[in-house]
Amino acid sequence: FPSHDTRVQMIYKEFITEEMQQTWFQKVNNAFNYYFVIEFEGKKVGLINAKDYKPEMGFGEGGIFIGDQAYEHSFAAVYASLCLLNFV
Repeated sequence: FPSHDTRVQMIYKEFITEEMQQTWFQKVNNAFNYYFVIEFEGKKVGLINAKDYKPEMGFGEGGIFIGDQAYEHSFAAVYASLCLLNFV
């Protein structure tokens, strides 16, 4: 994890072990980080997040990733972004 197709698009391109994934999850599993699976046309196609959310300011650092190449040029990212903005 992640797959080669995913890894080449990420800043961190090395292989991620299960232990590394668990360490990362423990770090972000709190009230100031929001991660959502993007489901589009009944299929899980990516992830969108707002991390380090600052409630007093009403924003956090956003990120989005479409992992299914068939949906890279679809409206999945647009719709997910609008939903995240509405949520935050």
